[in-house]
Amino acid sequence: FFSSASPPVCAWGQRVVLAVLSVLGAACRAAAEDARESHRQARNVGIGPLEAGGHAKGDARPEGRLRFADNPHSQGMPRGRASMSRGAGLEELLLAPSGHNDEYDDDAMLPLTAASPSPPSTPLALAYSYPASSSSSISRVGSFKASPPLGSQQSPCKGKGEWLWVIVRVCMVGFLVNCQPSEPYLTRYLKEDKHLTDKELDDKVWPVDTYGAFAFLLPIAFMADSMGYWAVILLGLLCRQMTRIILIFLHGVDSMAVMQLTYAAATGVNSIYFAYVYLVVPSSLFPLATICVHGSFHIGNALGSGLAQVLVQHTSVKDHLSILFYLSWAFSSAGLLWFLLLFPRPAFAAPPSLISLVRAEGWRPAARTLAAIYRDQTVLRWSLWWLLGYGAAYIVSNYYQNQFYNADPGGDFGAVAVLMEVAAAAGPLALHLFRAVDADPGFASWAAMLSSVVVGVLYVCSVLVPGSLQGLFALNICAIAVTSFQYAAAANAIAASAPPARQGLVFALNTFAALGIITVAQAICASRDATVSTFYYVAASLDFAVVPLMLLLLLLSAVLLGERRRSGGGSAALAV
Repeated sequence: FFSSASPPVCAWGQRVVLAVLSVLGAACRAAAEDARESHRQARNVGIGPLEAGGHAKGDARPEGRLRFADNPHSQGMPRGRASMSRGAGLEELLLAPSGHNDEYDDDAMLPLTAASPSPPSTPLALAYSYPASSSSSISRVGSFKASPPLGSQQSPCKGKGEWLWVIVRVCMVGFLVNCQPSEPYLTRYLKEDKHLTDKELDDKVWPVDTYGAFAFLLPIAFMADSMGYWAVILLGLLCRQMTRIILIFLHGVDSMAVMQLTYAAATGVNSIYFAYVYLVVPSSLFPLATICVHGSFHIGNALGSGLAQVLVQHTSVKDHLSILFYLSWAFSSAGLLWFLLLFPRPAFAAPPSLISLVRAEGWRPAARTLAAIYRDQTVLRWSLWWLLGYGAAYIVSNYYQNQFYNADPGGDFGAVAVLMEVAAAAGPLALHLFRAVDADPGFASWAAMLSSVVVGVLYVCSVLVPGSLQGLFALNICAIAVTSFQYAAAANAIAASAPPARQGLVFALNTFAALGIITVAQAICASRDATVSTFYYVAASLDFAVVPLMLLLLLLSAVLLGERRRSGGGSAALAV
């Protein structure tokens, strides 16, 4: 794709790209070594031998050492589950502090809960869960002492001010890399400076972002789970550098398509970045961390857009838009430097990756681990919204600039971009209104349905309701504010409900599935020469579809719960 550039730019661009690729390779090697060392250390955490044995059914004795596995809500309470010797005929091992009123749910294979937290040195009761065919489901034998489980979020001794500084160090990376003065003028820049047409943008450039993100997200998810979040975020920052280089120095449709590909890889890492904050703060600070990380991400965009508007209106930058792209490159480089120097490392040990489980025990334990995450009703219901609502917002994010440009090519796009990003930063603040119920399955159901209807109506109105450019601005600003609240609420609820250090995996898998849906939708629309209005209708349809599918999920959950109660397998109430 260098062939479209002039010879001097071509040679210079090749040297820069090769230098960045060399840095990328070195970073990958360093990250891989760091990840291997982290896993070697993690394997020695949370493992302790049985101190007092006992006989299980059929005089089968437990063998080997005991390892904790995923624990969704550990806050100083040593709970977990572990696989036992297959020779003993056991499938699961459930643990809970002895001396408390324990609750068992052997059908769902959930960790045991206890009335109050216990220190790691507390003797733990040992309970076996037999296969469904066994005549006895649970038998308690012996006790032992254990260290904190893998993935537990016991807080190191830090004051609130120290935790806030940790959150700020995470937020600054998102703030800097998203402070992009060039963003509001990307469409105009590509048309006027790179000489691309509307059809080339709609058919050959913008769709590459979706296709690329879809292709990258699954590898990103499992890379984060196996290599660690830090390494994957570094790769995303380096992809941002590649994006800036191509935008500035190369020309032509093919080059801009490659630019969208590197940008897709960079933004695909966003799900891992948003999940990273949950590895560095205790779960009691999850709502605050969610608001700060999501808010700073959008405030960076707002500041960049505001700077662009000032420069375009009051300087000669309006005739030299490439200056905005150099400024964006500078901010992206500052974010990379901050990351390398000040980004905090994880404060809590991660559980074994799914890939390591596959290698050690095969596909079934890994599949059971993943299925157990989505068995949680809060995770499942917000994930349903993620598949449709997130995908709808992603489509609109690719086409709202075209809608504005078509309405008025000379509009104040920088000003409206500032307002849209401020609205997006304000959306997560609504989490404070729902702190008591934000991780509740019932809240997930109704919040997702009602907010999706609102967003869908706003998208339809932006196409059907005639009016000025300011009317389009207002409708899109309201839509992005509600969508930002949805995204923050989903992230916070899933982080509180999913096992520690698995949040990034859930975020990336959900995003991958959402992009799979809209990739098909965009491919169909592009093949039929769809207009911008058509893409807005598609986005609205996805939002409206949340309601019937959520109601169907509630119905299925109620039916399954009724069957379980009739069979005597559970007693929990369904939150609707």
